[in-house]
Amino acid sequence: CKFVDDVLIGAPWAITEIMLTSLNIRYVVLTENTLFAPDECNRYEVVRQKPGMLKEIECDCKFSTQELMQNIAKQQTRLERQNEQRLQKAKHYEQNQKFVEEN
Repeated sequence: CKFVDDVLIGAPWAITEIMLTSLNIRYVVLTENTLFAPDECNRYEVVRQKPGMLKEIECDCKFSTQELMQNIAKQQTRLERQNEQRLQKAKHYEQNQKFVEEN
C-alpha cells in the first residue's frame, strides 16, 4: 500500500502517546476496510485529539485487514529475522555509546 512505510508487529490495541512519539508517527490512516470491530474507534482516541494526524481516506482497494494479517503470517520468518537484526543494531548502538566532550 502506498500509504504504509512500516508495519508494527505486536502493536498494542490502542495507539498511545508513547507509541506516536517513539516511532515518530506523523499520520494514522483509516479506510473503511481497516475497521473490523464495533468498538475499534476507541483505539484511535489519542490520534483524534491531534489535529491533522488522523487521515480518513476512501480507497478503491479491497485489501482488508484480514488479508494483511494473512500476508504477515506468510512472511513471519522474514519479518522476525528483520526485527531481530534491528534489535541487534539497537543493542550494539546502546552498548557502544560514548560521551563526546564538547570543546
